[in-house]
Amino acid sequence: MIGCGRIGAAFAAHGKGAVLTHAAAYGACALTELVAVCDVNVEAVGASAQAWKVEGFTDLGEMLEAVMPEIVSICTPDDTHASLADRILQSPSVRGVLIEKPLALTIEDAEKTVRLAEKRGVVLAVNYSRRWATGISGVTTLLRAGRLGAVRSVTGHYANGWLHNGTHWIDLARMLVGEVASVRMLRKAPSCHEGDPSLDVEIEFVQGAHGVVLGHAETGLSFFEIDLICERGRVRLSRGAEQIDVYELASSPTFAGFFEHVPLSSSSAGLGQSMLMAVEDVALRVRDGGSAACTGSDGIAALRAAIAARDADGWISVQAGR
Repeated sequence: MIGCGRIGAAFAAHGKGAVLTHAAAYGACALTELVAVCDVNVEAVGASAQAWKVEGFTDLGEMLEAVMPEIVSICTPDDTHASLADRILQSPSVRGVLIEKPLALTIEDAEKTVRLAEKRGVVLAVNYSRRWATGISGVTTLLRAGRLGAVRSVTGHYANGWLHNGTHWIDLARMLVGEVASVRMLRKAPSCHEGDPSLDVEIEFVQGAHGVVLGHAETGLSFFEIDLICERGRVRLSRGAEQIDVYELASSPTFAGFFEHVPLSSSSAGLGQSMLMAVEDVALRVRDGGSAACTGSDGIAALRAAIAARDADGWISVQAGR
């Protein structure tokens, strides 16, 4: 594991039964064994190495040579993802890489990472963690089955940076609704998350749905929601997308001749186990072959839509790439 910060190891102390970090997931997964951690911060790597009873390194090359890992997690700041992936993917022992989102900060770097992984036959997964939440997978199945009809509109919220967490929202929208056709920026927040501004963005999807997602720049705010209005119902994912509420249309008991959304089901997404599911997925793909639930191509698709919205003046086609 590269990067001993919050998502790498520090959130583990706050899990209360959930598996919230890469380190905890490798420890909990029956298919994996955590063998080493690495970070340029001597204190952070020392604390993580002691907590997980593994070797600690401050030099990536030294770690790769010493322990020859088969799977590596990249849990470092966003602007380091591409360069670290390049080094790790060239290590002969590595057969799987789980990289924190976003995959890179440019399309060119993201495509380079994906090409290198394909060339070496390495399983590459991007940790848009809601991809592995069983409850959200169930929502996808429900929508595909057509009981609620086609998705007509999509609205939502995210916080802490458009590339950092806005791409999280785009990836979930792609999972539930389908590919993004075009985007335009509506507003840029005056403050940034580590240089990454929060944007309000309007989105058109290939299948015809229209969406708006609002960004919130308050530092440390945990806020992530998505709401889908369908022909015959509604799906709302709140509390970080952990709470799933499904509604269907029924005749209004108050206003004759009108319809309203009535509750159909309420459930948990299972996000507390999604990190464990991601690690297990990568390990299974390394062992048995196939692609992870969130691939490098998925990472590029989310990044392409995000960069298009950030850099364009007015509507821009995401499918065309410019």
